[in-house]
Amino acid sequence: GDVALTVFRPEPHGSIEGRRVFLATTASPAMRETLRRYVEDTYACDVVGVSTNLSNRARLREELQQLDEAGVLLTEIKAASIDVAAATAHAMDCDVVFMHNRPVVVGGTVDSLEEAVRTVCTKACETGEIA
Repeated sequence: GDVALTVFRPEPHGSIEGRRVFLATTASPAMRETLRRYVEDTYACDVVGVSTNLSNRARLREELQQLDEAGVLLTEIKAASIDVAAATAHAMDCDVVFMHNRPVVVGGTVDSLEEAVRTVCTKACETGEIA
């Protein structure tokens, strides 16, 4: 069968170009600097803080104090992104931009993740089975 090796890349749903950004995510702490560099390089902004504690409300609240250095919170829509992160940003007069994580193929036997998913879905519809 086909294999798609992927990584997830943050994709904001609004402009963060030229902004000072605080990034809140559920990614592994080991990805903190990789995400910082990717967001800065791809979206021409200055990431002033990164929290990988979007699923840990207590730690997230502590780290969100760095929002006073940022003009925008960039966050996934999950875990504590609304009730803690966005609410804190709003209270600190900081803009909120939501993002999703776009899968990018980095190896394996497929060139297009979209085509591979379409093929699996077509096969499942034709056979009634999911491989």
